[in-house]
Amino acid sequence: MKKILSLFFIVVMVNALHAQILKNVIPTPANFNDSLNHIVQAYLSNYRHIQGSIFQAQSDVDIFYSTQSVPGASQAFIYRFHSVEDSTASWQAVMYSGETYKDAAKVYKNTFRQITKSRLNFGNGKTGHFEGTYTEPTEDLRFTSSILYTREESGPYKHFIANIDMVNNFGTWEVRLSLNRKRDDREKY
Repeated sequence: MKKILSLFFIVVMVNALHAQILKNVIPTPANFNDSLNHIVQAYLSNYRHIQGSIFQAQSDVDIFYSTQSVPGASQAFIYRFHSVEDSTASWQAVMYSGETYKDAAKVYKNTFRQITKSRLNFGNGKTGHFEGTYTEPTEDLRFTSSILYTREESGPYKHFIANIDMVNNFGTWEVRLSLNRKRDDREKY
């Protein structure tokens, strides 16, 4: 009887631990939406008021820690590129990093779902949302990306995008969410 009870206890604990891990990896829609809106609004100041200490300086980019993130992210950064033509910064969060394709694919799909369900507050009573086409990942591809647009016709959010990438770096899967500006290559700055 003790063996059965012990086995039952172990099964319950493993299921509870798995549920807790998934809860941390897959955030609730309301928390995600609120956090995403803080970052979307920080875009107007080029992410300056959510910029933390420097993480790494390189010849073409300075990478800073972000003081604002979204639920489920393990890290968040702000990239400041050394460009004369475009000084727009980029915000990026690591949503998953691990060895399991299946878990990475779940986080990738859930991040896409969370982004499309979020309602954005652009300020001055103007609202919007991201929309785009989901790109299905496959284990044999090293890189998969889904890009979502705000579809704003004018104003500061005209070229604002959410980019979700799933990358395989030599056996380690990573899912990243980036929020930045992506202009049409045919347009002048």
